[in-house]
Amino acid sequence: MVEVVSFEAAMEGLNGAKKRHLLLGNGFSIALKPNIFTYGSLYENADFSAVPHVKKLFQALGTQDFEVVIKHLQDAARVVEVYRPSAKTLARRLRNDAAAIKDALVTAIAKRHPDRPYDVTAEQYAACRAFLGRFDHLFTLNYDVLLYWALMQEEVDERVFRHDDGFRHPEDEPDQPWVSWQQGNSATVSYLHGALHLFDAGSEITKYTWSKTDKPIVEQIGRPWRKRSTRSSWRKGKARPSSSASCTAATCTRRCAASKPAAPRRATRWWCSVIRSPQMTGMSSGASPRAPAAT
Repeated sequence: MVEVVSFEAAMEGLNGAKKRHLLLGNGFSIALKPNIFTYGSLYENADFSAVPHVKKLFQALGTQDFEVVIKHLQDAARVVEVYRPSAKTLARRLRNDAAAIKDALVTAIAKRHPDRPYDVTAEQYAACRAFLGRFDHLFTLNYDVLLYWALMQEEVDERVFRHDDGFRHPEDEPDQPWVSWQQGNSATVSYLHGALHLFDAGSEITKYTWSKTDKPIVEQIGRPWRKRSTRSSWRKGKARPSSSASCTAATCTRRCAASKPAAPRRATRWWCSVIRSPQMTGMSSGASPRAPAAT
């Protein structure tokens, strides 16, 4: 049986480490809004009309965890290719269903996401930032923009975050309402699965920001999200997505891999946040040589 240590015990184990890195999962979002971000809530609000049969998979596996079902489908596709190479149609269908479930998950998050940063209180932001401030590099698996919001709330405390997600104002189009991925090697914040506010524009990855438009991120997300293609062929590299295609895991990981941060040295240690820590219950980047980090 796997032993789960407490948050404080894990932090004590990091004493002496030169760098501390944090991997955030769904528990980070659940700590703030359990009525929105638990898999049960997302499942109840997901639209499976494009693939109604996948509900039987959730029932058969006895789970409402989207990632579990997606992984089973992806694994099944690989098994089919080994045992029956001629069954290409079945393998393709399994992968397409996995992609459709991921689409349903991300769409449910977008629909249920808090509308404005002030839907989160200053006290909640302060508690979150106190937790995040213990770490040097933040990695998140989440699609929502809660981490982005928390890092931007500089007025709630006196903490100075060295947060940098690698996005910069485009040099040739400074008036655009977005910023583009340019400085991957300097990033201290990484959206490993993509995020709602990141989009694949074909030739580059772009990020919507509030600082250039004075419009809430969720409002900016809404327009391109409603227009985006639900076809999954672009995930496999067969076609370029439209400029309104949200950047999810396969795209961001593939496109940004060439400029991903260097692997941590031996002195670096990790803490994976898989459960709510005491520091999160209140809720519950470094400058580039080329250009300052964009917000």
